[in-house]
This record gives sequence, C-alpha cells and structure tokens, in this order.
Amino acid sequence: MDIFREQKDTERNVNKGGFKDLRKWRGEDALEQIRGEIAKKHQEFVHKRREPYDSKYALTEAEKKISQLKIDVQNAISSGEREINMNIGLDLNKFGGLDNFELLGESEVTETKLIDNMKKEVKTGVYREFVHKDHYKNGNTHAPKISVFYSMEEVNNGPKKDDKSKKN
Repeated sequence: MDIFREQKDTERNVNKGGFKDLRKWRGEDALEQIRGEIAKKHQEFVHKRREPYDSKYALTEAEKKISQLKIDVQNAISSGEREINMNIGLDLNKFGGLDNFELLGESEVTETKLIDNMKKEVKTGVYREFVHKDHYKNGNTHAPKISVFYSMEEVNNGPKKDDKSKKN
C-alpha cells in the first residue's frame, strides 16, 4: 500500500538536498505535454471532423524540435545569455486535414448480417487510405498510411454534423 504525504518546504527545494515529487513529474515533461496536445488534435481531426491526422509524424517533428531546443539552451547557457526563447514553434494543425493528405484509395467494409434467415454480405462503409503530402512528394515509399473509416451514411450524405455546431 502506498501512502503519500505532502512535501515539506525543505524537501521541495531540489538544489538544497530535497527531492522531486515523482507524482507531478510526468505532467511537467515537455514531450508528455506535446503528446497530450497531439492526442487532442488526433481526436479532433479523426473522430470529430472525420479527416486524417498523422500523429506519428507530429510526434517525430516535436521530438526533433525539442532536441534542437535543448541544444540551443545549452549553447545559450554556455555563452551567458540571459533570455532564452523556449517556444518550439510547432503548428500541430499541419499534420491533419484533407488539404495536407493525398488520397491513395478506398476499400469496402462488409459485414455478414442475417437477413430473412440468410447470411448476406452487407457493405457498411469504406476505409479511405491517405498519406501525408510531405511524405508523398519526397518519394518515400515506406510512408505511413492513415486509414479513416466512413460509414455508408457519411459516404452518401457527407460527414455527420454535431448538433452543437448547428446551434453555434
């Protein structure tokens, strides 16, 4: 059984022999915060707007930016600079949306349903396969492909609109 108590003031100060509260450590990590933002964007694009989002590409770019920022901070500290720009300057919207992707193709999704006591294959939707334009134009044949499921209702009538968006 784990019993936690709040840290005393002397324990909070890491520079004077204190320790870091590991319960709060993951929330302070820059990469973990960006992962959370990427997950929110993925949810917004794929599940709400029904558009592709390349979260692996976004995470790779974020890791590159953070590693470059670490190098810049070390250089700034060694040169004695007082002000350091900590902004990584990453637009997470550029990794999603139909404008940023090339459509590679569609594949039908069928399910076996029991109709009139007979099993029949019924088309329930399509998977549309996309690849990000940055990968596509660079000729990367191993670029990750993103598949988004569209129900037959969405294929025939367009994406569903939320009731909340109609009211606003």
